[in-house]
Amino acid sequence: GGRGGSKLRTPVQGDFEGVIVYDGVCALCNAGVRFVIDRDPFARVGFVAAQSKAAAPLLARAGLTADDIDRRFAFIPTPTPTAAATAATT
Repeated sequence: GGRGGSKLRTPVQGDFEGVIVYDGVCALCNAGVRFVIDRDPFARVGFVAAQSKAAAPLLARAGLTADDIDRRFAFIPTPTPTAAATAATT
């Protein structure tokens, strides 16, 4: 895919296998996000900047803070419906 067709996908826009939390002010990190988007034609991965409010619950679930993502990425898998149902019954 080309750069012109890339669209940023946030957790609220789809059902993803996981979400990459990235440093939103790091130019290299932003380029990395575009790289993944261009190679993920089925939109299985979502993205959120660590500095955004949307990242807070994802980071908390992974035991991370926004400072942990400084110039880095974190892939946070999304719970599957089966895993969520199992966790709710235990």
